[in-house]
Amino acid sequence: MDAILLTKRQAALRLGVSERTIDNWRASGRLAAVKLSATITRFRPEALDALVGQCEEKTSELVSSST
Repeated sequence: MDAILLTKRQAALRLGVSERTIDNWRASGRLAAVKLSATITRFRPEALDALVGQCEEKTSELVSSST
């Protein structure tokens, strides 16, 4: 079975952010990427889901600590 890989545009649309934000997250290590060549980078849906999960955890921690 072939793995599903998303383009930067697809990842940005799925997360509701800009392509520049995807670049920043990839550069900072927050979002794992798959390098297919020197100019082609793709993203695994699981990596996007993991990033969303991390953001949700941080948000719930902030809410809990402020109450």
